[in-house]
Amino acid sequence: RQGSAEAARTLADHYRTTGDGPERLSAAIEWYQRAIELGDAEAALRLGRLRLDPKSPLRQSQEARTAFVKAAERGSVEAAMILAEDPYNGAALGVQSGVAELWLNRAIETKAPRALVLAAEIRSQYGDEGRIAAKSLLHEALQRVDDDVTALLALGRHVRDGVLIERDVPLALKLFDRAA
Repeated sequence: RQGSAEAARTLADHYRTTGDGPERLSAAIEWYQRAIELGDAEAALRLGRLRLDPKSPLRQSQEARTAFVKAAERGSVEAAMILAEDPYNGAALGVQSGVAELWLNRAIETKAPRALVLAAEIRSQYGDEGRIAAKSLLHEALQRVDDDVTALLALGRHVRDGVLIERDVPLALKLFDRAA
């Protein structure tokens, strides 16, 4: 209550994880919103996930999209990727293709390996020109890969199968080993 975004997010997480009904989840939402007001991008991302959770009695896709946009605007690559891939994942958030492309470009600008892999997979669907762009994105992701398990596994699959990139089984094994 004295202005700590981190404390508000921690309290919201507590209510969310111990919530077995709408009352505790409502309290979690209130604390997430307070943390967001105080500038916490992670709280916005978590609120978006809570609002998008199909098991949640307080599921509201419009509210989830609003939370993801706030998180992405505050620099969350994860939120930008969720918005970018929404049209390809059944459009649960209702993100329009043009808006999704803007978020994808913003995610690419971060040079985060996971974002580069996602962008490659999306761009590869746009004909020859898209596949050329996808190859370039995957090569860049390989240069920047860190310890992100999701990125390591995705890159390992691409390299193992020779999809959009030259097949290299020894490199794929190295990527899978790092992920393990």
